[in-house]
Amino acid sequence: MAMEPNNKPLYSVAHQPHDALFKKGMTDIEVAQDLLQKYLPHDLRTTLDWTTLRHTNKSSVKDHLAQIHADMAYQCTLQHSRAHVYPLVEHQSTPDKLLPFRVIQYDLALMGQHLGEGYIQLPIIANICVYAGKQTPYPYSIDLHDCFEDPALAKKHMPGLFKLILVDLTTVSEAELAQHGRADLLQILLKRGAQGGSFLSWVRSNPDMILKLLDRSYGISGVHYMLSLEDQDKGQELLKAIAAIVPKKKEEIMTAGQYLWNEGMEHGIELGVEDSKLAIARTMLQDNLPREQISKWTGLDLGRIDTLRTTS
Repeated sequence: MAMEPNNKPLYSVAHQPHDALFKKGMTDIEVAQDLLQKYLPHDLRTTLDWTTLRHTNKSSVKDHLAQIHADMAYQCTLQHSRAHVYPLVEHQSTPDKLLPFRVIQYDLALMGQHLGEGYIQLPIIANICVYAGKQTPYPYSIDLHDCFEDPALAKKHMPGLFKLILVDLTTVSEAELAQHGRADLLQILLKRGAQGGSFLSWVRSNPDMILKLLDRSYGISGVHYMLSLEDQDKGQELLKAIAAIVPKKKEEIMTAGQYLWNEGMEHGIELGVEDSKLAIARTMLQDNLPREQISKWTGLDLGRIDTLRTTS
């Protein structure tokens, strides 16, 4: 008896493959810098000392505000002073009417932690929300005053300083996103993934984009992301199409894809993206693959892989 085709995606949407790709791309400080230089206000980006830009480890803030945290937090200083600036970049795949309120809660917690580290004045915080969702354009106000029951009264008596920069990928053309340096394909994939539909025809029509993607630090994660939104049949075709464009990386692409597929279909929907990555990494360790290769294919850092090696 012929088996019915498996039309389930590799990971369910509830497990947010969109967030996983975004975080993987934005851990590359050069990708983050390209995105920040595109979207921060001119007067701010021209006064930052970009050589000081780094990821900031604000784990206690994230632990305290687990449902509120910014996806990626960075820290840098101004060119001619020691003043600290924290660019915070949030990714949204669904609209949130209280987004400004959620973000400002994180901002206040971050300011408190900054003071707790011995500083005596508050840092500058720049909030960016990158939105890619099915609903377009983004349907809610990003003005904090509009979160109040009486917005007009709130504006009069609570003017505040909070500002949120909304990057609505659903309203930006792919041609424009392609001009955004190393953050280009990160945004294009998120935009396409949020819109639904198959990546297969796009891959076949844009070989130059695939060549560029696989030169990015998030290239293999981008392949995983596309696979995560395809059913099994199209996923196999997608792997073949990508491998045909980049024959020199065929073995790497097909192997990574098959590990993702085999382990993901068994574990991904049940456990979620992160646990599925761990399952894939364990299988690769059993096959004695190099830790650097495992890190590249799964997005796990080398320290996490070393921990898995000692505990497996």
